[in-house]
Amino acid sequence: MVLHRATVAALVALGTLWAAVLVVGGAMVSTLGGSRWPGLGSASVLAGLTAVAAGEFVFLAVVGNRLFPASRRTLLGVGELMLGGALVLGAIGTVAALLAAGA
Repeated sequence: MVLHRATVAALVALGTLWAAVLVVGGAMVSTLGGSRWPGLGSASVLAGLTAVAAGEFVFLAVVGNRLFPASRRTLLGVGELMLGGALVLGAIGTVAALLAAGA
């Protein structure tokens, strides 16, 4: 039982760190990307928002499922579906914005 709790604690800690890096990095790219790379204005905003959606998805999938295993599966499914859809749409939008910018 102690090994199981240690494993869950390690997964929660690593999942939280992974999600935090994605969210903070995405926020930085979204806000500072236009000034660092002027030719990629809208693409950097879309890429940053996509990274934020990826961080939220990772947190929900890795940390949320471990800390609340008895939660309603339909609620988690809807949340994962919405964040996964935002991730896919953001990636497609980023590629389209990069192609439109000629990068």
